[in-house]
Amino acid sequence: MLCKRSLQGLRQPGFQTLSRRFLSVTHEDPLPGTTTASIVDQELGNIIGVYARYPLVMSHGQGSYLFDKEGRKYIDFTSGVAVTSLGHGHPEVARLAADQCTKLVHSSNLYYNEPAIELSSKINKSLAQNSKISSPSKIFFSNSGTEANETALKFARKAAYEGYGEGKSQIVYFNNSFHGRSLGSLSITANPKYRRGFEPLLPDVVQATYNDIESIKQVINDKTAAVIVEPVQGEGGICPANAEFLVALRKACDKFNVSLIYDEIQCGLGRSGDFWAHSIVKDQASPDIITIAKPLANGLPISATIVSSKVAETLHAGEHGSTFGGNPVACRVGSFCVDELSSSKILNNVRKQHNTLTSRFAEFTTKYPNLIRGYAGRGLLLGLQFNQSPSEFINLARKQGLLLLPGGNNNTRVLPSLNVKDSVIADGLDIMDDTLKYLSK
Repeated sequence: MLCKRSLQGLRQPGFQTLSRRFLSVTHEDPLPGTTTASIVDQELGNIIGVYARYPLVMSHGQGSYLFDKEGRKYIDFTSGVAVTSLGHGHPEVARLAADQCTKLVHSSNLYYNEPAIELSSKINKSLAQNSKISSPSKIFFSNSGTEANETALKFARKAAYEGYGEGKSQIVYFNNSFHGRSLGSLSITANPKYRRGFEPLLPDVVQATYNDIESIKQVINDKTAAVIVEPVQGEGGICPANAEFLVALRKACDKFNVSLIYDEIQCGLGRSGDFWAHSIVKDQASPDIITIAKPLANGLPISATIVSSKVAETLHAGEHGSTFGGNPVACRVGSFCVDELSSSKILNNVRKQHNTLTSRFAEFTTKYPNLIRGYAGRGLLLGLQFNQSPSEFINLARKQGLLLLPGGNNNTRVLPSLNVKDSVIADGLDIMDDTLKYLSK
């Protein structure tokens, strides 16, 4: 545990208030051209400035910690935006990736691919046990979450066309949703700041209200091809879907022969406390299509669009493809990650750390009502809800050695690795508490 710290040094650069046991600093002189400032300057001259980055250059990670170029150590409660669920520098991830790189990195989808087949088999077996998606489910691999969602939209429209002809093409999405930034997935992402300057987007797309059963009754009809929803909204503000809402959504989709798509890119693969976020309603509200990505290979680029047997029957050779989809290295690592993330050890730890975090969050709500209005989420996909923008809180916590993420609706997202240790959670909570105490004065 960290000792209690005064935050009087927060406005000064660096980590003056941290204990030496927590802070690891290297004292070697940096090589010319390798300081943080010089690296930032190099990026400005070479990379398109679409990312609002923090003023940090990370050099390496280990477990739940990241280290910057100056040797400062940070507790990582971001997990690369819910990606490194097994932590940084995992030895088996590194071993499997290195071994596969000596054998086959890429051969294209002209040939059969054993690592991809092994991974798809594990995913489908897990779904057969934890979901009611019509079997046998089948998988298309791509490289990112937005690609998985683009693929889901395309497959849903193809299924609607094959079954009911032209005219059944409408796509329904929800307020506060986030499904990606490419043109199709941007069309079903609600936040205007992401859409501005890129419109017109896809036609025949309709927004409904999340967790509002009456809203879905008003927009789903005979022309609807697909409904896409996050079982737990992430970037748009941490908000779990009510079970009653998902059940009503499933019934509306059944009534009008609509494909129900669950975007589990951020909330799936164990982060919710269940391996599949929708499994808590599997008997009444399983989907027709599921998208997954972020933690599937613990940081190697891979995603998957999983479809029911009914949707799979409408898809034929040549109708879709991806040069890098099903990459052998990513799939080899992905098989290990599926085994680990679905284990009782990991899922029990997620539930345990959820209870620890939310217990303290409840205290924060009572202690700092001028700052905090509440908290929400499932598992280790949590949001601490602020009355106003949490940007100052996030920046001050970072200076104290804790990395956090902003989210919609004035949320601070808390996304530690799923194998995070008790001591790391305790240290992170202490930094949050001290920072809130400082801001409340």
